[in-house]
Amino acid sequence: MKPGKPKKSTIYDIASKTGFSASTVSRVLSGSTYPVHEQTRRKILECAQELHYVRSAQRARFGFRDLEIGVILPNISNPFYPQIAMGILSEAKKYNCNVFFCDSFRSEENQREYIRSLLRKKIRGIIISPLFKHFSELELLRKKDVEIVVVDQEIEGISCSQVQFDTVKGGILAVDYLASMGHREIAFLGAPLTRISRREALEGFKIGMMKNSLPVREENVILSDIEEEIGGSYEFENGRILAERFMKLQNRPTAIMAVNDMTAIGIMQWLMLEGRVSIPGQVSIIGFDNVYLSKMVTPPLTTIQQPAYETGKLALKLLMDRINGGGSDVYSISLEPELIIRGTVRDLNNKIEYWR
Repeated sequence: MKPGKPKKSTIYDIASKTGFSASTVSRVLSGSTYPVHEQTRRKILECAQELHYVRSAQRARFGFRDLEIGVILPNISNPFYPQIAMGILSEAKKYNCNVFFCDSFRSEENQREYIRSLLRKKIRGIIISPLFKHFSELELLRKKDVEIVVVDQEIEGISCSQVQFDTVKGGILAVDYLASMGHREIAFLGAPLTRISRREALEGFKIGMMKNSLPVREENVILSDIEEEIGGSYEFENGRILAERFMKLQNRPTAIMAVNDMTAIGIMQWLMLEGRVSIPGQVSIIGFDNVYLSKMVTPPLTTIQQPAYETGKLALKLLMDRINGGGSDVYSISLEPELIIRGTVRDLNNKIEYWR
């Protein structure tokens, strides 16, 4: 019987033999510029040579890396999350790491299973937009020395860096703009308030209404009762459902703030095709996110910019700093909103009849 092939050495073998952490070994062998004591560097390189550690061209060709991370996002049917993913991938190239992407389809159980699966793969870090009401799963990751960066949702009680967006301020900014354009009756349309970002968007809407001395009417806050994928495009289809409910209001507002762009686009489509409503002639709409599709619809959507691509890049950088640096510092970064003016908000201050 032929003897089996000898097992290839890994950075963990080198770490075990030298007594240094796997992150320190990884920094030295990957040629990182992160400062490492020269004596430590020499000892690691000598051990790597002794153990015949080789990062072969064949392994690199097929994408195998010593450093592997996981990314868990709620759903890729909303272009906001693929934009985060692209930001992560663009930055990951600089660190020569392999990225495993997981789509939880808005399911807490799916997200838990992905965490367990990624732990079995012995990944070094996770970027996650959590769906959990409780965060025991993330605590498990930390106990296993897996670094975490949270995006899109704010959490407490877990030692990890977070890249957030000032959603409350974005909601206020949206209402401020609609009010400045002469709108006094404004509706908020959105999905169930199961996520912190949605609750904060509604909070910003209400603060903005009070700030501008506008009435917050209960019937003008229209939220869905269920949240499940509908033909792979939940937000869009949900927008259509919300638009139909909006049209049944006895005293319809002149403007709508949507919880995100895909919901806004679904609202627009139903109002224009099914409701025979002119946008922005009869109803104005402002979205939230500034996904790439928002400038492709007709009329192009006025929205609040949430920099998804930059969020992904920043999250990956923070994760790599923790993995490579091994420091104890964690950061909570809140990105600022920006108003993107396009063509879906009518200026009611202009008394000229709007024909569009």
